[in-house]
Amino acid sequence: MILFLGSGRLTAALVSFLKPREVRTVGLYSRNDQTAKELVDRYSWIHTVTPEAFPQATDVFVCLPKGAYEAFFAQYGGCFSSNTRFYCLATALLKKEARSIIPTGTIIPCKVVGHARQMIEDEHALIVVEKEEPTLKLWFNEKVTITVGDEKDVLRANTLATKETLVWIASFRQQLQKQQIPADWHDHILEQTVRGVIKAYVNDDLGDFAKNTMKQKESDDENR
Repeated sequence: MILFLGSGRLTAALVSFLKPREVRTVGLYSRNDQTAKELVDRYSWIHTVTPEAFPQATDVFVCLPKGAYEAFFAQYGGCFSSNTRFYCLATALLKKEARSIIPTGTIIPCKVVGHARQMIEDEHALIVVEKEEPTLKLWFNEKVTITVGDEKDVLRANTLATKETLVWIASFRQQLQKQQIPADWHDHILEQTVRGVIKAYVNDDLGDFAKNTMKQKESDDENR
């Protein structure tokens, strides 16, 4: 049995990319009845389980916050088979620490580069594992890119992206205020204009306005 621990955003994102025919039946354990019910209602091949079913789990996707690992495995760690594979998704929980918390089974660092809610909206995910995991490529559809990499690089990348984005947002809001842009426009500009420009840039699909703006910036930089 494939088992997901937790029914939050990360689980919701990951199960949306699963191939039902390959995974067949997925177990879900969560203390949040509402979010668990939403997933079960949406996907007919997901069913909730109790801890009594943990010994049947062959592969466990641990979609819990880092701070919740210790309490969960202190209570239920002994319920799992020694052959269980634990895919640890908490970005800041590295393999060595996970091994000290999870008493049995195989620890597989499995980290997401990105943002859970945005993964669903963009219908694309990037998952990093420390070595080739053929079963993951079998279970997840073509919208998921699975690559081999270092979990520490994922931590650095997600940390840097989060920090720099928040710093930039604060600075950008100040600029909007100085330019006397109406305050009720700010969130819309961040959510739509900024995201749209970023996606167009990444996809090499900038419009004329953006291209001319970039050329003007480059010209200004040269003249400084």
